[in-house]
Amino acid sequence: NKTNSLLDSIYEEQAEKAEYQFKLLQSQIKPHFLYNTLEMIKSMIDLGINASASQALTTLSSFYRLSLSRGADIISIKDEMEISENYLALEKMRHPEYFDYSIECPPELYCYLIPKLTLQPILENSVIHGMTSYCNKGLIEIKVSEKCECLEFIIEDNGQGMTESQLKNLGSNLDNKQMVQLDSFGLSNINRRLKLIYGSQYNIKIQSQQGQFTRVILTIPRIESHGGRYEDNRNNR
Repeated sequence: NKTNSLLDSIYEEQAEKAEYQFKLLQSQIKPHFLYNTLEMIKSMIDLGINASASQALTTLSSFYRLSLSRGADIISIKDEMEISENYLALEKMRHPEYFDYSIECPPELYCYLIPKLTLQPILENSVIHGMTSYCNKGLIEIKVSEKCECLEFIIEDNGQGMTESQLKNLGSNLDNKQMVQLDSFGLSNINRRLKLIYGSQYNIKIQSQQGQFTRVILTIPRIESHGGRYEDNRNNR
């Protein structure tokens, strides 16, 4: 009975991982910002701003080349940082009056691994909810650091922030099964995906203060790439 229970648990976990990979693929194929970016590029061409249009096309091409990454679900920190920078650069082209951004990631951390597109949905939340509805020009920051045997990612914006009630509701929804079954690949999905891949001790933490900031902190184990491959050893123990 214990063996059957364990096998059932592993099967359910693998099935859920496959479902998340499918949701991730859907989010890559049909991101809403793609259509907005193409409209922006068309407007640039119509206005004769050809150099900016060319740069936007190059950035968009790089974003999809890396985010599709030949179907790989786990990629290097270096590639994830480039995906994040491409996304922020495109959004800044669309909303130059709303925000600036900065990325701090020591090059010695580039070789470690992370689930693909972990940061982009968090950045999207910062742009949409923190910046574009904010009355002043804001700043979105990504900081990556090494903490013992883990890597810590902090994504922070100084936008409108959240009330205590909003923060509490968001925190309770992170582990809500009904929330992770939504079509959008949002924070709840990322939180569940991290737990499935690395274990329940790895998740998302959110801090915020209305009118001041929103800070998303996530921690993953420090795993180095070996020949470009990642192996989940938890089921082999």
